[in-house]
Amino acid sequence: YMFQDQGDNSIDMSADNSMVNVTNGAGVDLSTADGWYMELNPLEKVVSNAVTLNGITFFNTSQLVDDGDELTCSGNLGTARAYHISFTDGSADDKFQEIPGGGLPPSPVPVIVELLPDNSTCEVDCDEYKQKVEAIVSGTTVLTPPGSELDARKRRYWFEEID
Repeated sequence: YMFQDQGDNSIDMSADNSMVNVTNGAGVDLSTADGWYMELNPLEKVVSNAVTLNGITFFNTSQLVDDGDELTCSGNLGTARAYHISFTDGSADDKFQEIPGGGLPPSPVPVIVELLPDNSTCEVDCDEYKQKVEAIVSGTTVLTPPGSELDARKRRYWFEEID
């Protein structure tokens, strides 16, 4: 879910069109809605914290295997997925990647790393050649959101109390 405050500090959850379903990956025009939501598959649950970086929200899920009414001791850990969805409108080209091995993936963690260009032969005073890259790491899965200008952070969302 993503709720948008329209300025009157209220969201009418009873209205049929107040929230838009973006399960298919299409974005939503928030000028006509209070936000968006996405439906998960049957037996799929969010199992991690969410992290938003460069306007993309990352979170992980686990989907259990439906064995019917049988109680079995199987080695199947289900399906683990790493989702990445636009925070502002719910859109996604490829909204998730399956994580090999299944199970319960760890929470995504934002990182910034400095890399040298490929085939670099720099040995001393390499700072001028380094490139900063942002990524999200969750277990062995590394996702890179669309780029932003590093070292130029700007506040986008904040709370301000007014008398």
